[in-house]
Amino acid sequence: MLRWISHRLEYLFSIYAISILAGGFTHIPRTLSGMQVELGGTNPWNTAAMALLLGGTLVLAYVHRERVLPLMMKGHLVTAFLLLALVSATWSIDPGVTLRRMMPLVACLLFAGYFIAAHSMEVAIDRLAAACLFMAVTSALISAAMPSLGSITVTHPGSWNGIFPHKNSLGQLCVIACITFGWKFWTFPEKRGRYALTLLFLLALCVLSQSKTGLIGSLVGIFAFPLLKLLRVPGLLRLWFFFIFGAGAVLGMAILGLFWTEILTGLGRDPTLTGRIPLWGLLLTFAMEHPLLGYGYSAFWLQWNPDAEFVWQVVQWDAPEAHNAYIDMLLQLGLVGLVISSYTLFWILGRSFRDSLADLKPWSSFVVVYALSFTITNFSETLLYRAGDIYCWMLVLTYFALLREHKAIPVRAPKVQRKWRLTPSRQIS
Repeated sequence: MLRWISHRLEYLFSIYAISILAGGFTHIPRTLSGMQVELGGTNPWNTAAMALLLGGTLVLAYVHRERVLPLMMKGHLVTAFLLLALVSATWSIDPGVTLRRMMPLVACLLFAGYFIAAHSMEVAIDRLAAACLFMAVTSALISAAMPSLGSITVTHPGSWNGIFPHKNSLGQLCVIACITFGWKFWTFPEKRGRYALTLLFLLALCVLSQSKTGLIGSLVGIFAFPLLKLLRVPGLLRLWFFFIFGAGAVLGMAILGLFWTEILTGLGRDPTLTGRIPLWGLLLTFAMEHPLLGYGYSAFWLQWNPDAEFVWQVVQWDAPEAHNAYIDMLLQLGLVGLVISSYTLFWILGRSFRDSLADLKPWSSFVVVYALSFTITNFSETLLYRAGDIYCWMLVLTYFALLREHKAIPVRAPKVQRKWRLTPSRQIS
């Protein structure tokens, strides 16, 4: 009975943790109280929720320490980034902000390490699917019944944001949910009926959020899985598919480069990507002023940073981020941080793609689609190692899952077994 209760509590805690990492719910009490949070400031509700997440994760990590510690000790890339972010407080333009952002970063990384050490990747996908569906249904109910809370995006009246502070956050959730349920749809044919209905609901929610990027990402996330299956065909046919996809990608980029303005104007979009292109050019000049180590983790976009204020004045836009994760990482932690974080992402993408072609694990295709979507999205949004964010959690989760799959990581035997010398040492499978 006690074991059943502990399992239920752990399940509910994981749903809570994923919801908080996705950015859900904590903006609601802030909105109701009329509280305004300036750039560099903190939402006290989110801080309290993240502290609860960290506390619960520490308890669970201790319970599963025989598995968690060996796995996390092998995660050199994640450890290197965490240490770099922490040490950056010594040169940060605001050490207090950098140190405050370490709590959600540590909570996110530790929760990922504990979860994949204690569970299989299939369980992680199931838990992610349950949390995403819970947040999607709750968002739909709040947006429909309480527009004052669920439809508050000033620049897009009538757009739904649900339990999130912005419509794009709901769009990003729909992308993750569509990748998750899209993988389930193509992996489990016997349950395609229910998964198809779920995907239709998620796409409708994404349309109501008016997040065009989210809608495109959701559709790509659903239909990328059958394309991956085509690449598993043997022999010469596989080479032809690679050639067709590669040639199509090169041709598409060439057409986009030659007719950029005409294409975006025809689609009703701003050729400057809503001011992103001039913003990127200006930010690169500031990044070159601190090329090696940057301004400090999460320490550039602050109201009291004169360089950020100059950027806002020039572009006439109070941008809260660079809207490009790679430029933002260059600003925060310089070339060192960019190399570590980018290599982690590209290692995940390359390793999972190789596993998917070899059909080693069913979940490898899920990781490929997630990593590819994440890599592309980071060119227009800042999601790479963002403190206390669901994308950060998924990055570390998939990194540890692949690491566990390809490394022989021993797990210390439980205390009751240590007295038996003939008991073989266990390994994380």
